[in-house]
Amino acid sequence: MSRPFRIVHAGIAAGVLAVLACSDPTSSNRTPDQPRLPSSLRSTQAITACGTIITAPGDYALTRDLNDCPGHGIQIFASSVTLQLRGHILSGGPTSVYGINVGAASDFHGGVSRVVLKGPGVIEHFNTGVNLEQVTYSKIKNITSRLNLHGLALNSSHANGDLLPSLYDSIIGSRFMNNRAHGVTMNGAGQSVFVGNTSRENGRQFNGNGFFLYDADAITLDHNQSQRNQGYGVRVEYLSTDNRIVNNVVTGNGGGDLSDGNPACDNNTWAGNSFGHATPACIH
Repeated sequence: MSRPFRIVHAGIAAGVLAVLACSDPTSSNRTPDQPRLPSSLRSTQAITACGTIITAPGDYALTRDLNDCPGHGIQIFASSVTLQLRGHILSGGPTSVYGINVGAASDFHGGVSRVVLKGPGVIEHFNTGVNLEQVTYSKIKNITSRLNLHGLALNSSHANGDLLPSLYDSIIGSRFMNNRAHGVTMNGAGQSVFVGNTSRENGRQFNGNGFFLYDADAITLDHNQSQRNQGYGVRVEYLSTDNRIVNNVVTGNGGGDLSDGNPACDNNTWAGNSFGHATPACIH
């Protein structure tokens, strides 16, 4: 098992450093017409190894596929981080835990904010494809999380026991497919938005749901698709209130399409959804 590669400050990849040395205006090797690299390339740190740990703000990018990661793929323990997947695959194995882990560690307290995960890119064969604990004001856009136990977990800080929630996050245009349990699960989340995502064909092994709001308040699900999951398309437990489930297409799910554990449908808003079967009947 290889040792994790820890990034303690926002640096520059060795190959880029070599080019910069040749293009520095004070270097005697530079010719007058030699172009300089754009600043976006000079400031992006390349990630090339499983187990990378990011502990400083900055821009990072996966620059190659990472296969058979034995533990975690990439971990983020810093705020103001942007991670680009750039079309690559991040893949685990039988003992792998998190594909991309943001904030969850037994010795890490305080949470992180303003983390951006940008696709396209694929995360597969982990216990949880993308795991977020006590993460605020962050965004996930255009990723695919498939063939994991859970596609995405948006939780409070369970690993260190603080139990402080994840708040004000946005998950946009992403796909959670063929995961063995839930496509998306929320246990300690609030004030967050899911727009334009697809969660389908999840839960074949553990009867999971497309979107599972176990302990989640003031979540908006708007214009998502949740189809052919073994459990429910969208399941909201009785602990979860003030959620808005609107304008979604939720069809063909094994346990039922929509479910609200609050029997009178008066603790959450359901409107404009396209679905086949709902429990209780007051859902619309």
